[in-house]
Formats: sequence, structure tokens, C-alpha cells
Amino acid sequence: MRNLRSNSNRKVKDQQDIESLFDLHEKTHDQTMAMFQKQERTINQMQTQVKQIKSITEKLESIIEGKKKSEWWEQFVEYGVKEIINDCLYPKEETLSLHIKKHLAVMAPEKMQKYE
Repeated sequence: MRNLRSNSNRKVKDQQDIESLFDLHEKTHDQTMAMFQKQERTINQMQTQVKQIKSITEKLESIIEGKKKSEWWEQFVEYGVKEIINDCLYPKEETLSLHIKKHLAVMAPEKMQKYE
């Protein structure tokens, strides 16, 4: 009888150990998945920022090319490029085009009147 009770206790203990291991495994899995999801969001944000930087670079190269052809860009290139890069690296409500126009309206208002 004692042996039977001992075996029964051992089975209960083994079952509890298995459940504890399963719970630990499940918790570890959930933590790992959360970490991967966070990493994926970070990577997506970085990819978005890289795309924005590439777009800004292309637009600035176009502006510089335009400056070579037309002097009206000179003031913009001298004073605005650094500010535009700093202001536009992160998502904003306005488009880059609108943002550039705002800068030009302040820095070269006489030129902007021609294009409005």
C-alpha cells in the first residue's frame, strides 16, 4: 500500500514538473517572439529612415544639379540643405516638397512668388 502511495505521489510530482517545464517553455517562447517582433519593428523603422535619407539625397542632388543650371538655387543650397536634412529624417505630416517650399518662402521669397 505504501509503495502504491509512493508511486502515486511520484507520478503527481512528475506531472507537476512536466507542467512547470511546459509553462517555462511557453513563457520563454513568448518572450522570444516578443523580442523578434520588436526587432522586426526596429528594422522596419530603420529601413523607412534609410528610404527617406535616399529620397532626400536624390532630391538634394537634383537641387544641386539645378543650381548648376540656375543661380536662383544658390541661397537655398547655401543655407537650407543642412536644415532640411535635419528636419526631414523622420516622418512628418508634411511632404518633403512642401517642406522645401516653406524653406524657400523664407529664404528666397522673391523666387517663390514666380512659382506659386
